[in-house]
Amino acid sequence: MPLRTQPLWSAAWSGRPYLLTVPMLIGLACSASVGCRRAVPAVVAPSPPRVGEVASVDGTLIHYEVYGSGPPLLVINGGFGQDSAGYDTLARLLGGSHQVVLFDRRGTGRSPIANMQGDDITFALMADDIEAIRGALGHEQWSILGHSFGGMLASYYVGEHAEQVDRLILSSSSGVDQSLFETDPRVHIHARLDETSRAELLQIEADHAAGRTDADDLQRFTQILARAYVVDDRQTDWVVRRLQGQSPEVGRLVTEDMRRIELDCKPGLAAFDGPALILQGDTDVFPPEVSELARDTLPRAELVTLPSTGHYGWVEHPDLYRDTVLQFLAP
Repeated sequence: MPLRTQPLWSAAWSGRPYLLTVPMLIGLACSASVGCRRAVPAVVAPSPPRVGEVASVDGTLIHYEVYGSGPPLLVINGGFGQDSAGYDTLARLLGGSHQVVLFDRRGTGRSPIANMQGDDITFALMADDIEAIRGALGHEQWSILGHSFGGMLASYYVGEHAEQVDRLILSSSSGVDQSLFETDPRVHIHARLDETSRAELLQIEADHAAGRTDADDLQRFTQILARAYVVDDRQTDWVVRRLQGQSPEVGRLVTEDMRRIELDCKPGLAAFDGPALILQGDTDVFPPEVSELARDTLPRAELVTLPSTGHYGWVEHPDLYRDTVLQFLAP
């Protein structure tokens, strides 16, 4: 039976299309070599994390998890409408020397919102959620690592609560303003695929628009997309699971709020006097101009381009990613 319950591409901002099954890719240089200059902590054993829940300012319950011990590090996952599922691998990677905190953003995963409305999902409320977690854990300050869309939210949070942020890490961030969102997102995705894969992707899109696709076609569509995110095709299964976890409604509401507030985090970041690390894969789906703008905006920023790396550095090169981050966080 044809499957037409959700369009592959949908009009969103400024009449431009975006892909709902991607983690809102667009709704969604200086290269440094990295060496380990300190003892590398062991990866946290796969024991259950400490789990908590805190009520935000509007009463929404926000689920969070804590891995390891040491100086606090909040990790904000990517995807405009995705929860933190799968990011436990990153938390355990960094939890040997830090208390790593993950959370499901409002409206996703274990932080659901019943009868969700437009004013339930805003950048301001998401920043309030982060503050509620910080208060619940009793931290005066913490470091923030934001990946992909999480980097955009981290940038917004710094602008609102700079005094609570010790250090900032933007990992393959989707930007410090809306500049990445002004082009068709397929341009960046398709550039990472070979000609055969691009043609197959476009054919599935056309078939879907005509009502000729089924669940197997959509699964194939996601598998092709996953290749754009990594250099090593052996990692595509992990990416597929992430792409399939998208909540289109949350993604739509986040995108609408971004447009409504004309999101521009540059003034707040320019006033941030803490150290900042910007990580980018050399074959990322995001163009290098995105990370270069962040580097040029933050007064104390270092840009590190990870070699032979796509969008998920810690998945493809866990040791290199861990050592780079911990080296930056070291006192």
